[in-house]
Amino acid sequence: MSGVFLRKVAAAAAVLVASQLAPHRLHAQPAVEQPIRLPVQIGGRTYALETLVVRQAGQDRRPVALITHGASFGTAGPVTLGWVRQWTHDLAHRGWLAVGVMRRGYGNSDGTIEDDAGTCAKPNVGHYLEGHADDLEAALRAIARRPDADMSRVLAIGHSSGGAATMALAARPSVHLAAAVNVSGGLARRRLRLPSEPDPECAPYEADLVRNFGRFGATARMPTLWLYSENDSWFGPALARRLHAAFTAGGGRADLVMLPPFGQDGHAMFFASGGRQLLLPELDRFLRTNGLPTWDAAPFGPLLARLSPADRDSVEQYMRMPTEKVLTLGPNGGVYWQWGEWTLEEARAKALAYCRLKVGRVCSVAAENFDLK
Repeated sequence: MSGVFLRKVAAAAAVLVASQLAPHRLHAQPAVEQPIRLPVQIGGRTYALETLVVRQAGQDRRPVALITHGASFGTAGPVTLGWVRQWTHDLAHRGWLAVGVMRRGYGNSDGTIEDDAGTCAKPNVGHYLEGHADDLEAALRAIARRPDADMSRVLAIGHSSGGAATMALAARPSVHLAAAVNVSGGLARRRLRLPSEPDPECAPYEADLVRNFGRFGATARMPTLWLYSENDSWFGPALARRLHAAFTAGGGRADLVMLPPFGQDGHAMFFASGGRQLLLPELDRFLRTNGLPTWDAAPFGPLLARLSPADRDSVEQYMRMPTEKVLTLGPNGGVYWQWGEWTLEEARAKALAYCRLKVGRVCSVAAENFDLK
């Protein structure tokens, strides 16, 4: 696909003043959801991709965070926007125009799934990943037409097959990404075995995956963050390190973080309840390190200074939690909060009710997401 437009956007970004590259200061604004069918051009044809755009209220332009899902081969039915919806809220509350996109054939997107990745004996991993990267690049081109999209800073985040496709996207000279995040990324074929059981006859397929990651590293020059779990049944620590070694040997920049075991299968941490507790602190560290927007801990300083040690520890734990979340205080001390709700209203009602139950009096809201009250 031609990359003239995105390259022009990247060139225009060079004239931004330094203040625009400073950490984004968030204001007390709710997240606004906009479900759309995003019209895209892929291979000379028009498709509509099911997409959820989430941003904080307001008229200013925001940098773009593109978020995409994983999937099993040929399994379209179970994949819905729910897989990425909460991630869009987490990124919106960090100052991004968060775009959760379903690739062709998944959810309610047009088209059929690009499922041709070869066989264990004759792998063709690159064909699959480039096809899915076509969808992601097309989505970025369409989002670039929005007046609220700041394309000078684009973050791409993908899980599983979507994480591997995000690495393919990052490698394209036609696409300008500020950073990319690969969560449990990879592609696998196994014959009548459980995911956790290696299949020696599919070793060529795994080798082809590693080779392609080396190819991606040869042209991807933005910082990338790789998040894997020690008990990932599909892409365990040994394979993750092989992928990382191939990518960096090619010249790619990758920060590999091996997280502790999560639940029964760490591959589910992207969309499972509680998984984002592990992932988001690492994402925030990565964003701050690279001067990209995220929430600002400084405003919480005065609140932390006047709390007891136990309450201070509780607030610091709240700060690391996923959105939508609300922090409440008892009139004579005590910190209580609710996190991970579908809406801010739900989180507020539950936090206030729990606080009153614990202290026996009416409580007050101290913070909503990252906004102090």
